[in-house]
Amino acid sequence: MKHVIQVAIPVLKGRTTVVVDKGRPWSVIEHLLLEALSRKEWTAAELSRAAKLPRRVVVEALIRLMRAGWVDLSESKSVVSFLANPFGGVAAGRSELPQTFERARRQVNFSVDLVDGGVFRNREWYVYDEYSVRERGRKELLVWIEPKSIVEVWDSDEFYEILLDYDETLVSAEPSGYSRKYVLVSVHNGVIHGLPDRELTNLRAAILQAAASIDPKEVEKTHVFSTPGVSFATHFVASPERSIHFETTDLVLDGEAHKKVLKHTFENADRNIYIHSTFISEEKVLAWLPEITAAVKRGVKIQILWGQNEDAAYVVSSRTSISNLAKNKDLLNLGDSFLIHPFSTGSHAKLIVADSGRGGAFVAVVGSCNWLSSGFESYEVSVVLRDAQIVRDVVRYFSDLSVRYNGVWSDLATELTKISKNLKTTPGAPKPNARASVVIGGAQHESYVLRARDEAQERVFAASHRLGPVSVASVLTPLMQSAKTNKVQANVYYGRTTGAVWGSRQDVIVDEAATAGVSVELIKSPRLHAKVLAWDEDSVLITSLNWLSAASGDTSLKEIGIYIEAKRAAQVVTSNFQGARCETSTIDQPSAELELAGKGQR
Repeated sequence: MKHVIQVAIPVLKGRTTVVVDKGRPWSVIEHLLLEALSRKEWTAAELSRAAKLPRRVVVEALIRLMRAGWVDLSESKSVVSFLANPFGGVAAGRSELPQTFERARRQVNFSVDLVDGGVFRNREWYVYDEYSVRERGRKELLVWIEPKSIVEVWDSDEFYEILLDYDETLVSAEPSGYSRKYVLVSVHNGVIHGLPDRELTNLRAAILQAAASIDPKEVEKTHVFSTPGVSFATHFVASPERSIHFETTDLVLDGEAHKKVLKHTFENADRNIYIHSTFISEEKVLAWLPEITAAVKRGVKIQILWGQNEDAAYVVSSRTSISNLAKNKDLLNLGDSFLIHPFSTGSHAKLIVADSGRGGAFVAVVGSCNWLSSGFESYEVSVVLRDAQIVRDVVRYFSDLSVRYNGVWSDLATELTKISKNLKTTPGAPKPNARASVVIGGAQHESYVLRARDEAQERVFAASHRLGPVSVASVLTPLMQSAKTNKVQANVYYGRTTGAVWGSRQDVIVDEAATAGVSVELIKSPRLHAKVLAWDEDSVLITSLNWLSAASGDTSLKEIGIYIEAKRAAQVVTSNFQGARCETSTIDQPSAELELAGKGQR
């Protein structure tokens, strides 16, 4: 490529007003040095030798401790030494040094590229309006990158991690709107000039492809290069696998166990409870009024998000319930401490995030239960997550759900971002014994079906609330392959059919699977609402996705689950389910009644 080609990158230019606490947290080393200085005088050289630290590190720590007013300098016989004063002695005796932050309010200008969703500070590159770019195009080779799609949500963690300084902690944010602009970069002999000096793999690749797409001889033509770009959506990728500590007692199995988890959350939360329930039932929310009121009086703030599904009637039902609850006098008396957000996230996820763990630690609960519309009579499966890093992954997606309905930043998103930031610095499990990962969207869930097909040595278990027409291709076909090739035992259970599958079609699906060695069984008792995929003894994916009826292929937040690989995790789930079947096998309940009762959940 001999010519210099200008590439116009579409961006959204925006501004947000942030309130931050400015100040670097104290390190363990600074705490240890202050404790040493509270016992006797030290020179910097003596502290450096005793602590086996570079002298520069010791001097910088001493300067910070002196600025905090905890350490005094003394000089005798030309020797400079340091000693903690009474205030420093008190601070050194605490479990953590008290923070000394300065609160500040300022405006932050930024831009987000519409090719890969990256966030950039204003000073990282120059932004042009469309007219200026077109004028450049009259004299220079120019190609416009045009994204095929734009999704107005962002990765809140990445957003503020880039825009704030290293010593700033976000308190609140107020976005001020956006305008469409462009960034110009030049490409010469395959080298890009004008990009910030950091890793931007996807954006760089798109720029090089755009530059290579034009013929330098066609100077007079306007060149447009389309990319499958998305705005603010780079975080919708596979969550990393985390090393966590896991106990099988953190598996929540059957309806009554879920009721106990929600009750425990209300009774033990320290300050915050966040719940995402697909549906909202006025009756079910008011049934928890005593626990909600007690939590609020204790200083807890409770915030509720809700989703939807393809059944418009249930969406209308949730909106009606929310409208009625907004007028309820008992809930109105709770003020802003109990808030049901009025918008639908469009997600089918079922989540709880709360600081109800030991010592006020945040925990997350992910699974199949519609927490605020359930009567806790169906068989459900969820999991309680306690390890800080996997909880942080759930919190980040929860934050995304709070803004995805129209891309508007909210106080809730700010709160969840702060929680995520704090969890990022929280140590992981000291003795990890399991692997875990957050799984989102149909495409990622589908990849785990293929894993089960390829990895299973003895058995595969799947449970789904519904059986639909997509079940054969997305789940049953891979399991039939596994049953044939690896001779594994494959058992699939469902609670009801969708409107598209009934009568003879249902029989055909069951018969075809049976021919290939996969048992597909309708469960009438217990009423099945769990969504689980498990194989062999240790691998289990607990989710909100109906394995046998949900559409596949998307990478959105419509579905959220947790994959866990831990000793006996799968065995405990499958054994509990079979035990629940045995316990209820003697209960005589007409199938029509079951079908009617199951229509209130999805």
